[in-house]
Amino acid sequence: MQRLNCNSVVAHIQCLTLACPDQKTLKVAGYAYSHCPISRVEISADGGETWHEVRITYQEGNWSWSLWEGELVIDIDVDDLEWASHGQRNGRPKTKITVISRAFDQSGNAQDTECRWNLRGVGFCGVGVGSIEV
Repeated sequence: MQRLNCNSVVAHIQCLTLACPDQKTLKVAGYAYSHCPISRVEISADGGETWHEVRITYQEGNWSWSLWEGELVIDIDVDDLEWASHGQRNGRPKTKITVISRAFDQSGNAQDTECRWNLRGVGFCGVGVGSIEV
């Protein structure tokens, strides 16, 4: 327990495009940490099938929180949406988009995407998760 696991959190998601109903640009921000500096952070909106690297905006070295942010373009397939179960906006259904993050540190450690949570949260390093309804 002397070394923290490589970890990241999705802290904020904002939809930047409102006009185009089939494509949304999301601004995603969060933080990551490990026992040594973070080398990169990636985000995904398709459950981890594809990952997109974001930029680290602040970091001070060992044991430092690393702030990160990036943009993600999401194509929304209107045919796959459930019209009855979602609220509607401008005649279009709302859908929930979930973004996950994972971090890598300079020692070569990667955040474990399959980490199991425990009652005290000790050593938890599962992916960061955030959602937005568009």
